[in-house]
Amino acid sequence: MVEYSRMNEQKYDVEQLLKQGIPVSFPIRGWSMYPFLSDGDMVTVEPLEEHIPSVNDAILYRRINGPLVLHRLMKIDHKGYYFCGDNQTEIEGPLNRSQLLGILVSYTHNGKQVQSADSSYQLLTSVWRHMRPLRPVISKTVHKLKSH
Repeated sequence: MVEYSRMNEQKYDVEQLLKQGIPVSFPIRGWSMYPFLSDGDMVTVEPLEEHIPSVNDAILYRRINGPLVLHRLMKIDHKGYYFCGDNQTEIEGPLNRSQLLGILVSYTHNGKQVQSADSSYQLLTSVWRHMRPLRPVISKTVHKLKSH
């Protein structure tokens, strides 16, 4: 596995490493996967070639002519793969299998390491995935409570 500190020193390309079958560890940027992942959390992603993607997996993919994105797999059908960030409501897709690069296997959030195969993680993310239409209401309520 190539870790972030080494990637910085040598300017490794995450996409190329995954295509070569090498797992990578790096900090994420942004808040699209909140509440499970926050800006700066360390993630470990394995090449997807070793896995069959399933609904609820967090998958690293390349947008066409765009950035790498780590979002949750919401649906698979004959047209392709559909994704949504945990802090979003809009579903993106269909994406082609060739755009999918890796699967989240673990992450460190607030100093705690979490394995994505852990049953409590799977349960929580599955419940949250099904609550997608309610996320704006939940978010507003949480922000209101935090501001008091």
